[in-house]
Amino acid sequence: MVNGKGNSASRLFNSLRTGFSPQFRLFVTIWYKIAIVFFFFSFSACERQNNAIESYEKFKIGVDSLLINGHKIDRNTSSVFSGSNISKNYISYLAPDGIIIYSLVGNRYIEHKVIPIKQYDNVLSYYILSLDSIYVLNSGNEINLLNGEGKLIKTTSVNKWILSGMECPLIGDSHHLYMYYFPMNRLNTLAKTLAYFKRHLELVIDKADFGKIDDSIGICPEKYLTKYYYDNVPWRAEISDFKMAYSFAGQNELIVYNFKTRTYSTPSMQSKSFRENNEFDFSKTTNQDYQYVTKYLVENDRYGSIIYDKYRNKVYRVCTHGVTFEKKDSTVNTIKDKEWSLIVSNPDFKIEKELVFPGGLYDLNHIYVTNQGVLVKKQNIGYNDKVWVYDVFKF
Repeated sequence: MVNGKGNSASRLFNSLRTGFSPQFRLFVTIWYKIAIVFFFFSFSACERQNNAIESYEKFKIGVDSLLINGHKIDRNTSSVFSGSNISKNYISYLAPDGIIIYSLVGNRYIEHKVIPIKQYDNVLSYYILSLDSIYVLNSGNEINLLNGEGKLIKTTSVNKWILSGMECPLIGDSHHLYMYYFPMNRLNTLAKTLAYFKRHLELVIDKADFGKIDDSIGICPEKYLTKYYYDNVPWRAEISDFKMAYSFAGQNELIVYNFKTRTYSTPSMQSKSFRENNEFDFSKTTNQDYQYVTKYLVENDRYGSIIYDKYRNKVYRVCTHGVTFEKKDSTVNTIKDKEWSLIVSNPDFKIEKELVFPGGLYDLNHIYVTNQGVLVKKQNIGYNDKVWVYDVFKF
């Protein structure tokens, strides 16, 4: 209101209300209110969308599906890390002849150096603390600390069956290394598998006293002790310097270990779309019913990786949304076809927003945090692609 007069929309509305029948005035009143509500929600939706993703760019890395500049790589071992200059990011890949490190130049990753590892048998996983401090894990459960030229600084061995892979990489910080381990006996019955969930999940290696197992941490949800959800190893992320967060595929709550208090908490980081998983029929794993397994993973909502963004002090959690396995055209959906969302929270796991992405576009095994934003790899269309493209989002 200005000088006792309404705005133009209000004046038009009031003029329409006078001089017409009561029925017509009621009709105009109802539609005026509907229009106001529609405008409010449309404006709010636009405002939320603009706040959700501030900018959208693309990064590229010169990658053949099998080779990087002549190096045959394992696409499941890539990682992103920061050098001594925190503004500079690197991406690395494991190859039989070395760890290939690329540095980010403009909007493209350029080969920076190769750290030779031929002398170390069957490297399964690695963790790069800096360009001159690289830890590699081999199949003999040896952990070797190398310098930037690949020369051995020190080594130790662990008398456990250590796991490696995308879900359970060797990770670390300035004080410790963290690695999942597995019981030596096969989990070929439901009873053995449920018993496996009653133990600590991973080992903590003290870097100062290399080889000393400082602790065993990580526990499973209570419901995993009685029912099976086809989820043997959780994703995890170290939050700042004193919390480790575990994300289980079938559980809304995280399990968070506090290194200072040596206690666990279970904050919820729930997707708005998540529906409780059905119990998995364990017998299907023993008779190798792969179609049953695929259908279970496609039709159920499943949580994926959890990632800490040290640049923006945020936590991200992936959730894939279940979809019907069989399509009307007699084909089937795959895990890659599932719509997915990224849940964003603060370091205390208070949810701030949830961003939904379409299925079929991204490879969720390759989500990395850089100072430029969150890189998400586009799915390759075919094996002849000469570049891998990462979309980078800034929230």
